[in-house]
Order: sequence, then C-alpha cells, then structure tokens
Amino acid sequence: MLCLFCVWVDVFVLHFSSQVPSHRYTPLKTKWSEIYKPIVEHMKVQIRFNPRKRCVELQSGSHTDLAGAMQKSADFVRAFMLGFEIRVNCFFEILSVMS
Repeated sequence: MLCLFCVWVDVFVLHFSSQVPSHRYTPLKTKWSEIYKPIVEHMKVQIRFNPRKRCVELQSGSHTDLAGAMQKSADFVRAFMLGFEIRVNCFFEILSVMS
C-alpha cells in the first residue's frame, strides 16, 4: 500500500500563550533578552513575541529535555507579566531544587 501523506510524530509538542497587558508592553521590549536567554538556552523551549496578537508564545520542541520545562517557562513569563522583576539567578536556583 502506498502512503501519499505520512506524518510521523516523535515529539509531543506543547503550546502556551500569554497575553501582554498594555502597561507591560514597554518593559517587555526592554527586558526581552533577559527573558529570552534563560528560556531558550537552559529550558530549551522556543519562545516568540507575536506583536499582532500582543502575546508571548511558548512551544516545546525536540530539544526540550525537562518534563516541566514548559510549565516553568510559562510561570517565568507569567510572573513578568504580573510585574515581578527578573532575577535569573533565583530562577536557576528554583530549577535546581525542582529538578
């Protein structure tokens, strides 16, 4: 039997989206590199800012190792949206305790 359209899924992909309130739009633009680096480099989760929808989108990929990486990354972004300051060293301490 010939399969014309074969799709193999070897990775379970998760998506998360967080709306950016209007008062957090400018702080997000100025602190983007501080948010982006720990999520991509250490958690290995893909992240992007969608300006049309004004939201931050996270997606797990084939390189995502930790089981709770998406949840931890989503909590990190959500905390920034609520107004908490970014302290990356505390973020890594929390990760080491939870892992």
